[in-house]
Amino acid sequence: MFCYLLGTHDLALTYGRDWHKLQGYTNADGASQEYRHPVSGHVFLIDGSAVSWSSHKQELITLSIAEAECVAAMHTSKELMWLCHLIGDLSHPPLTATTLLCDNQAAIRLAQADNYHACMKHIDICYHFICDMVKHKEVSLMYCPTNKITTDILTKVLPHWKVTQHSLSLRLGHPCGGVLESEGLGALRAATATCVMAQLHF
Repeated sequence: MFCYLLGTHDLALTYGRDWHKLQGYTNADGASQEYRHPVSGHVFLIDGSAVSWSSHKQELITLSIAEAECVAAMHTSKELMWLCHLIGDLSHPPLTATTLLCDNQAAIRLAQADNYHACMKHIDICYHFICDMVKHKEVSLMYCPTNKITTDILTKVLPHWKVTQHSLSLRLGHPCGGVLESEGLGALRAATATCVMAQLHF
């Protein structure tokens, strides 16, 4: 923990370099902890920079990594719905399904609408919320290779080079007043959204 803090104490979230719509990552660690509860992580980016993120212990013990990933995707989709409403209030609601990236192809298949499987029947109905989001085209759940899934940094201990890689993906860098000077409008839009979310979360 202290090594991580030492390596990142002079970094800050920076905004304004790119122009992209809302995109999310979801992940779970597969119950590697002693208490056997998987750790879920998600992060959402606007214009390529992080605006919302979370890391927390799941409330139940799942029987496979795919199940843990499905539970993580469910919690992520709830945050996605809230973010879409917030963005709609600030500017305009997303016109297309928001891309949600996951590194577990079995979990993606299980989240598809009407893809019933006997191995999932013991999972409470609330965890099928992600299926409903996919069915109504509010979420486009897509595969992302494990080495590129940014939320790895929120679910497990990683080697230094991976922490550096994912920190760059979250747009953690050396700021100039918290915002990159080279861009204006995109930086202002993303920074405003982040300030509003910070006030609502805390």
